[in-house]
Amino acid sequence: MGARRYASGEAVCEETVVLTRLDKDVPIGAIDVPSGSTLSGKTSVSLLDCSPVVTNGSLSLLISLYVQEELYLTTPQGASFPLAFGFRLQELAPLANCGHLAPLEDNLDCHIISLAGTDHLTLHDDGTFDQLLEIRIQVKLVADHKLP
Repeated sequence: MGARRYASGEAVCEETVVLTRLDKDVPIGAIDVPSGSTLSGKTSVSLLDCSPVVTNGSLSLLISLYVQEELYLTTPQGASFPLAFGFRLQELAPLANCGHLAPLEDNLDCHIISLAGTDHLTLHDDGTFDQLLEIRIQVKLVADHKLP
Protein backbone atom coordinates (compact mmCIF):
# COMPACT_ATOMS: atom_id res chain seq x y z
CA MET A 1 0.00 0.00 0.00
CA GLY A 2 1.52 3.35 -1.08
CA ALA A 3 1.59 6.65 0.72
CA ARG A 4 -1.45 8.88 0.27
CA ARG A 5 -0.87 11.78 -2.15
CA TYR A 6 -2.55 15.11 -1.48
CA ALA A 7 -3.54 17.69 -4.06
CA SER A 8 -2.20 21.23 -3.75
CA GLY A 9 -4.55 23.30 -1.59
CA GLU A 10 -6.24 20.22 -0.11
CA ALA A 11 -7.05 20.30 3.60
CA VAL A 12 -5.26 17.32 5.09
CA CYS A 13 -6.05 17.72 8.79
CA GLU A 14 -7.93 19.93 11.22
CA GLU A 15 -7.35 20.29 14.94
CA THR A 16 -7.96 22.61 17.88
CA VAL A 17 -4.98 23.49 20.06
CA VAL A 18 -5.10 25.25 23.41
CA LEU A 19 -2.30 27.50 24.59
CA THR A 20 -2.18 28.42 28.27
CA ARG A 21 0.00 31.01 29.93
CA LEU A 22 0.04 31.81 33.65
CA ASP A 23 1.81 34.94 34.87
CA LYS A 24 1.95 35.27 38.64
CA ASP A 25 2.62 38.36 40.73
CA VAL A 26 2.73 40.81 37.80
CA PRO A 27 3.56 44.23 39.29
CA ILE A 28 1.06 47.02 38.62
CA GLY A 29 3.61 49.76 39.16
CA ALA A 30 3.53 52.96 41.19
CA ILE A 31 -0.25 52.91 41.69
CA ASP A 32 -1.62 52.46 45.19
CA VAL A 33 -3.96 49.44 45.23
CA PRO A 34 -6.39 49.81 48.14
CA SER A 35 -8.23 46.75 49.43
CA GLY A 36 -11.45 46.19 47.47
CA SER A 37 -10.03 47.41 44.14
CA THR A 38 -10.90 45.56 40.94
CA LEU A 39 -9.02 44.83 37.74
CA SER A 40 -10.87 44.43 34.45
CA GLY A 41 -10.45 45.20 30.79
CA LYS A 42 -9.97 43.80 27.33
CA THR A 43 -7.42 41.39 25.89
CA SER A 44 -6.83 41.15 22.14
CA VAL A 45 -4.85 38.36 20.50
CA SER A 46 -3.44 38.56 16.96
CA LEU A 47 -1.74 35.81 14.99
CA LEU A 48 1.80 36.64 13.84
CA ASP A 49 2.86 33.25 12.46
CA CYS A 50 1.96 29.57 12.41
CA SER A 51 4.42 26.97 11.10
CA PRO A 52 4.32 23.16 11.11
CA VAL A 53 7.51 21.72 12.66
CA VAL A 54 8.66 18.23 13.60
CA THR A 55 10.00 17.79 17.13
CA ASN A 56 11.02 14.38 18.46
CA GLY A 57 9.42 12.75 15.40
CA SER A 58 6.00 14.32 16.02
CA LEU A 59 4.28 17.11 14.17
CA SER A 60 3.70 20.32 16.14
CA LEU A 61 2.84 23.90 15.35
CA LEU A 62 5.11 26.80 16.22
CA ILE A 63 2.59 29.56 16.88
CA SER A 64 3.51 33.22 17.40
CA LEU A 65 0.88 35.59 18.78
CA TYR A 66 0.79 39.20 19.90
CA VAL A 67 -1.24 39.80 23.05
CA GLN A 68 -2.49 43.35 23.73
CA GLU A 69 -3.88 44.17 27.18
CA GLU A 70 -6.06 47.20 27.93
CA LEU A 71 -6.83 46.88 31.63
CA TYR A 72 -8.34 49.21 34.22
CA LEU A 73 -7.66 49.25 37.93
CA THR A 74 -10.71 50.66 39.73
CA THR A 75 -10.53 51.60 43.40
CA PRO A 76 -13.48 51.37 45.84
CA GLN A 77 -13.60 55.20 45.74
CA GLY A 78 -14.28 55.06 41.98
CA ALA A 79 -10.86 56.18 40.69
CA SER A 80 -9.83 54.35 37.50
CA PHE A 81 -6.29 53.83 36.26
CA PRO A 82 -5.58 52.51 32.74
CA LEU A 83 -2.92 49.81 32.38
CA ALA A 84 -1.92 49.01 28.80
CA PHE A 85 0.79 46.63 27.66
CA GLY A 86 1.50 44.05 25.03
CA PHE A 87 3.76 41.07 24.56
CA ARG A 88 4.72 38.46 22.03
CA LEU A 89 3.78 34.88 22.90
CA GLN A 90 5.44 32.00 21.07
CA GLU A 91 4.45 28.43 21.86
CA LEU A 92 5.08 24.99 20.44
CA ALA A 93 1.74 23.17 20.27
CA PRO A 94 1.87 19.38 19.75
CA LEU A 95 -0.76 17.99 17.41
CA ALA A 96 -2.68 14.94 18.61
CA ASN A 97 -4.73 14.19 15.48
CA CYS A 98 -2.34 15.36 12.76
CA GLY A 99 0.88 13.72 13.99
CA HIS A 100 0.88 11.18 11.16
CA LEU A 101 1.66 14.04 8.74
CA ALA A 102 5.17 14.60 10.14
CA PRO A 103 6.86 13.37 6.91
CA LEU A 104 5.05 16.16 5.01
CA GLU A 105 6.26 18.97 7.31
CA ASP A 106 7.91 20.96 4.50
CA ASN A 107 4.81 20.67 2.31
CA LEU A 108 2.17 21.88 4.75
CA ASP A 109 0.72 25.32 5.34
CA CYS A 110 -1.01 26.31 8.55
CA HIS A 111 -4.39 28.08 8.19
CA ILE A 112 -6.14 29.51 11.25
CA ILE A 113 -9.91 28.94 11.17
CA SER A 114 -10.68 30.58 14.51
CA LEU A 115 -8.88 32.19 17.41
CA ALA A 116 -10.58 32.76 20.77
CA GLY A 117 -9.45 33.18 24.31
CA THR A 118 -10.25 33.86 27.91
CA ASP A 119 -8.31 35.98 30.36
CA HIS A 120 -8.71 35.44 34.10
CA LEU A 121 -7.31 38.19 36.33
CA THR A 122 -6.76 37.97 40.07
CA LEU A 123 -5.82 41.21 41.83
CA HIS A 124 -3.75 41.08 45.03
CA ASP A 125 -3.58 43.75 47.76
CA ASP A 126 0.21 43.93 47.42
CA GLY A 127 -0.02 45.74 44.06
CA THR A 128 0.36 42.65 41.87
CA PHE A 129 -1.99 40.45 39.87
CA ASP A 130 -2.10 36.97 38.42
CA GLN A 131 -3.20 36.39 34.85
CA LEU A 132 -4.30 33.10 33.34
CA LEU A 133 -4.59 33.40 29.58
CA GLU A 134 -6.12 30.52 27.64
CA ILE A 135 -6.20 30.69 23.83
CA ARG A 136 -8.10 28.20 21.65
CA ILE A 137 -6.95 28.01 18.05
CA GLN A 138 -8.71 25.95 15.40
CA VAL A 139 -6.13 25.07 12.75
CA LYS A 140 -6.37 23.51 9.32
CA LEU A 141 -3.27 22.02 7.69
CA VAL A 142 -3.28 22.38 3.93
CA ALA A 143 -1.06 20.71 1.34
CA ASP A 144 0.93 23.45 -0.36
CA HIS A 145 1.98 23.84 -3.96
CA LYS A 146 5.30 22.01 -3.49
CA LEU A 147 3.78 18.53 -3.31
CA PRO A 148 4.87 16.20 -6.12
